[in-house]
Amino acid sequence: MEDVLRNTLGTGFRKHLLAATVLMLAGFTLTSLSLLVNLDEGYYLTASRFVYQGKIVYRDFFYTQMPLLPYIYGLWLKLFGYSWTSARLLGALISTALGSALFAFSFQQTRSLRVAWLAAILYAGSAFVQEWYPLAKTYGLTALGLTLATMQVMRAREQEEGTAKLFLGAGFLAGLTIDIRLMFLVGAGTLGLFCWKRGALPYLLGLGLALAPNLIYLALTPENYYFGNFGYHNIRTSAGLVGGFEEKWINLMKLVGLQRGDGVVGYQNALGLLLFGSAAYTKKVRAVPLLVGASLIFVSFLPTPNFNEYFCVAVPFLILACLPWMKEALEDKSWRVFLGLAVGCYLILLPLHLAFSFGLEAPYYEKAIGHIRRRLSTHAELRETIQQNTEPGDKILVSCPGYAFGTEREMFPKTENNFPHSLNIFPRLSEAQANEYQFLTDKQTEALISSGKVRLVVLGEGMRDSEAYIKRHYLLKENGFKVLFHEDALTVYGKKS
Repeated sequence: MEDVLRNTLGTGFRKHLLAATVLMLAGFTLTSLSLLVNLDEGYYLTASRFVYQGKIVYRDFFYTQMPLLPYIYGLWLKLFGYSWTSARLLGALISTALGSALFAFSFQQTRSLRVAWLAAILYAGSAFVQEWYPLAKTYGLTALGLTLATMQVMRAREQEEGTAKLFLGAGFLAGLTIDIRLMFLVGAGTLGLFCWKRGALPYLLGLGLALAPNLIYLALTPENYYFGNFGYHNIRTSAGLVGGFEEKWINLMKLVGLQRGDGVVGYQNALGLLLFGSAAYTKKVRAVPLLVGASLIFVSFLPTPNFNEYFCVAVPFLILACLPWMKEALEDKSWRVFLGLAVGCYLILLPLHLAFSFGLEAPYYEKAIGHIRRRLSTHAELRETIQQNTEPGDKILVSCPGYAFGTEREMFPKTENNFPHSLNIFPRLSEAQANEYQFLTDKQTEALISSGKVRLVVLGEGMRDSEAYIKRHYLLKENGFKVLFHEDALTVYGKKS
């Protein structure tokens, strides 16, 4: 009888998992192809292209994170094409993979399909998740890796035997997340505390195996490795590495809906915290994902400048922490009514926020002043403008590497960084340091424009109406450049050779 029940349950679960996966894949694909282009995406994708051209991270181009992401995205792009659509589809697959893992693990932990569906709905219905995970950035990959590692540790703690492989795998996955973004060292360290009594050695071994390739970059270019992961972030603003506490307080208020921010994600976060508070009130929470999620929230407050997107990685951990309460709430009539109302309001806010993320006009939010809102279609027009006004072999000068991504033209060396940001740090670096860290300084950029070697220049992203933009605009005019394309704060200048 037990075997029959198990087989029936397994068949039903697989059908539900397939249905949930298909629905999430459809939703994330739609979102990924509709989201506006983010400033950092082009930066990451350019790095992803470089590593498969034989260039080495840090030594041959400036890079501000740990080195793994370019190799993951670069392999995908090499196989499926160097395009924005290809990159975004990988983001949709990563987001879906995490949602499917969450569905399967929730069922395994509670033996309830209703809990599994609720976990998937809270995850895929999160504006934080929909807005940031499908982008070609670090969030989807790091959330996937550390969530899977956390699941491994939770499984290992429930077993009496055969746990070494689970702890080893958890350590390796946690190490890979650090290889993508250094701040996940805090989350990986917190997770390691739960391995201390039974699985410390295999966890640390897995962690060490994943982190070992970093020794290659340290050996090749220790100064550039340090600057990309620490030094740049320390001098990026006048507030230093972890300063700017007034800004962070404002960001916290926006994060929980107590102050108006971009879109309505803060109000949805407030509903999510209400659900989490209900779970905490009943003391039906799991310690492992709760503390890992809390550590990620803590470390997300440290960087300066501080952006609310950093906090999106905590979403799956808070869902995992609430699984016991979710099962109890779904079985209790009064809790079920409360849960239905809260989740209903939570889901209503998702399309309202996506209107903001897709660049649609709506009366309930204000777009941040100076923030460029570009659709993928704009990049298609930009690509055509660049291709039509240059010849094969021409190099182009761009203020952000994403402008050149997807074209068949190369950028001038040392322009691979998001140079509106680098403009802020030039006063804090000597010219020798700028050259060592692979920057083209402001003076060098102006000299290059005046040299006659440049046929096409793209300006935008954070420079519009700034002193640097206006100065660069007049310099281009003086050197015979004309406007070929203009969209919001994005301008393409060209001249005949």
